[in-house]
Amino acid sequence: MRFTKLHIKTIAAIIVWVVVALLLLNRLFMSDLVLPIALALTIIALLVYFSPKLLKKKKQAIIET
Repeated sequence: MRFTKLHIKTIAAIIVWVVVALLLLNRLFMSDLVLPIALALTIIALLVYFSPKLLKKKKQAIIET
């Protein structure tokens, strides 16, 4: 299954909304684990969002050599 850019951006946006919900719930539960999980999910969302650009650059570099 091949994802389009719109699907990838939607997945990244959903991950960001999960992070926002976790941070809001953290105010209620005051857990020490929520912040590292939110940080990791934010990094994953950034990687998912920029993955098409990274793959495109990688393919161009392979073609040029």
